[in-house]
Order: sequence, then C-alpha cells, then structure tokens
Amino acid sequence: NAGTGGNASLPVTVPADAAFGPATLSATAADVLHTRSASATATVVEPISVSLATSATIIAVRGTVTLTATVLRQGGIPAAGASVTFSVRRSNGGVSNVTATANANGVATVNYRAQQKGSYTATSTATSSGATATSNTVSFTVQ
Repeated sequence: NAGTGGNASLPVTVPADAAFGPATLSATAADVLHTRSASATATVVEPISVSLATSATIIAVRGTVTLTATVLRQGGIPAAGASVTFSVRRSNGGVSNVTATANANGVATVNYRAQQKGSYTATSTATSSGATATSNTVSFTVQ
C-alpha cells in the first residue's frame, strides 16, 4: 500500500579473509508491485590486542609504579601510534585515567604515583584504526 513503511535487517557475516578497510553492502527486496534497494558502507577493522604489566606489586605511599601496555595487531605486529587509556582504581572507589600513545614497538607507559594506602587495580584500553581492545587487570598494594 502507498505510504506503508517498514523495517528490515540483513545480518552479514564478514569472511575471515576479508580485506581491512571500507566495504559496500547492497540489498534489494522485491514483491510483485515494488522493488527497493539500499546500500551501506561498513569498515572492516584489523583486530588488536593489549596486555598490561606493572613494575611492582607492592609500593610505598607516594611511591611510583610503572604501568606498561603492549598493543599488537594480528601476527604480533606492534600497533605504533595506538591510543592507550590507563584506568587505575583505588580501594576507596576512586578512578584515575591517563592516556598515552604507543611507541614504534606498540608500547605505552605511564608512571602512577600512589598517594594513599590500599589495594589498587589497573586496566588499559587501546584504540587503533577503529579497533578497540581492553587488557587484563593488574593489581598492586600501597603500604
């Protein structure tokens, strides 16, 4: 009927060997009276991974711990230039976020100076060329 609208969805599975970058998706639907076509552009991004390490598990109040995130593309290739956000959670529930950029080896580091005694946890989230990954959690104690 004229003026009748509708919605449709079309699930798409990206082949494992798909090239990274933009891809155009097209679909056509038809009945005896109508034909409708639509297209969309999707971007296939190369997956990344990020792992987090800490320089110490116990530090003194006002001491510094170094957090090191390593960001890799498929095949273990360093993700140079990746943006890495480090999130440190204090035992009182407070959170500190610091962002750094991965170097040519895919490594980003921050030095965190702990002001209060307690247990701390940290994670990192990396973003590179549209892909995002979250690291493992590390812990350290401030005495």
